[in-house]
Amino acid sequence: MASGKLDPPSLAIDSIIVLFSGPPQITYPQRHSVISLPVSMETALLGCRHIAHPNGTVVWTREGKALLLDAGKHRIFENGSLNILNMMPGDSGHYNCTISNMFGADSVTYTLLVIGRSDLVTPTACMHHCMMDGG
Repeated sequence: MASGKLDPPSLAIDSIIVLFSGPPQITYPQRHSVISLPVSMETALLGCRHIAHPNGTVVWTREGKALLLDAGKHRIFENGSLNILNMMPGDSGHYNCTISNMFGADSVTYTLLVIGRSDLVTPTACMHHCMMDGG
């Protein structure tokens, strides 16, 4: 300062966040996952974590049709992941998560196999099955 020059103000930066606009990108899991779960697990979590700027819209489908969300059966988390509650063998199928915004889309597919206890036969089922087989 003695020379008459002014020092430029100092600028302290803790962090810089740079946002790039573009198509969404699913960060987890792989593009196609096969999951086999016993019915005793009761719940399944199908991940669809993603990054998107601008924010995207998450759509879940099952067997190619929009998943009808049932509050007692399905829950979609803020990160896009799907939680299937009270699993039954009938919940098996192909599930797809697609995240899209104005720049494009990304998706992940699951094949979910919910395995029940086929070794248990109820008397009613046995009567019908046994009569059909002639037994």
